[in-house]
Amino acid sequence: MDLRRKVTYKERYKSKVRSDIVNKYREGRLYSDYIKFIADNQHIEISQLDLVIGKQGDNQVLLTIIFPVLNLMIGYLIPNKEPSSVASVFNYLHHTLLNLHKKIHHP
Repeated sequence: MDLRRKVTYKERYKSKVRSDIVNKYREGRLYSDYIKFIADNQHIEISQLDLVIGKQGDNQVLLTIIFPVLNLMIGYLIPNKEPSSVASVFNYLHHTLLNLHKKIHHP
């Protein structure tokens, strides 16, 4: 036994067995389902959303929006992972893009 390693490293987290409830929630949400959906619906433009959560106890999260067709990713730092914080980003984007559209098409 290497005592230096034993003292330096934390013990690894052992995952718990997933329940049937969690498995039912994941139904239709797997990556293989996503790939099948894209293959079946090639005419639809896809965007991907994700919340990147930092270390435990850190309230701020990063909302990323990816547009694969454009090879574009934008990110917004939001105060928490509440639905209202995510909605405020979309309200901001909607308002900003609507004003930009009005300036371009109706000078």
